[in-house]
Amino acid sequence: MRIFQWMAIVGMTLFFPISALAINLGATDLGTAGTNAGVNQGVQASLGSLVGSMVNIILNILGAILFILFVYAGFLWMTAQGDEKQVKKAKDIMGN
Repeated sequence: MRIFQWMAIVGMTLFFPISALAINLGATDLGTAGTNAGVNQGVQASLGSLVGSMVNIILNILGAILFILFVYAGFLWMTAQGDEKQVKKAKDIMGN
């Protein structure tokens, strides 16, 4: 079991930085990078695009919070070692 854990840690350490390097902003200047990202300074946005952006931000934050809660609940469940109270707590976190 220990060898699997170490293989997983080494694999994630080697894989995730490589995928992060795949991001290419196409510019070194921050202003040019913002223009490439679609951020136009001084341009009025419509109400629909503003609401859409706000909903997008809120959903991204909620998704990140849910991910963290699921990882925490999974950790509790995997380390419960037969303790029913801890398993119930993990299930409640995942269910609520």
